[in-house]
Amino acid sequence: MSPSERKALINADQTDLSLTKQCKLLKISRSSLYYTSVGVNAETLELMNEIDRVFTKYPFFGSRQIAAYLPRNGFHAGRHRVRRLIGMVIPPFLAGCDGRIHAAIFSFIAGVMPPMPIFGRSLL
Repeated sequence: MSPSERKALINADQTDLSLTKQCKLLKISRSSLYYTSVGVNAETLELMNEIDRVFTKYPFFGSRQIAAYLPRNGFHAGRHRVRRLIGMVIPPFLAGCDGRIHAAIFSFIAGVMPPMPIFGRSLL
């Protein structure tokens, strides 16, 4: 049973069992009853789209370079925020790899150019 299904089973109006005991029986934390997730606002979505655009154009940029590049387009974000948003926008297997390899893979998938060997080895 998923945590959300277990959370739905809790009855706050029941007087026989306290909320604490109900949560213990269902093995969920009591604080999760009161938590409501906050959605992503429009400004953050625009920043995420911009980070994705910059990373697609310059796949070898890291979080510091992207943070330094963003003010050119009217966006401002620190390196730590950019790094956190990169993790949300870009698949982890692409975010951590060498930029040249990502550029070659992206180009190959997009059909722009065939993958070029680096140091005598093929990338794929």
